[in-house]
Amino acid sequence: GRSFAIRWLLEASQKRLGQNMAFKLSSELVDAAKEGGGVIRKMQADP
Repeated sequence: GRSFAIRWLLEASQKRLGQNMAFKLSSELVDAAKEGGGVIRKMQADP
């Protein structure tokens, strides 16, 4: 449920190259809202 989604969100954010964690996390959230990014790929890989 939610704990997996939060964990995946943090993991995907940490893998991003960029500024600081706040910027990477916000970018990952925007990508997830657009149905892209690491979280969406992880959700599709782990049903």
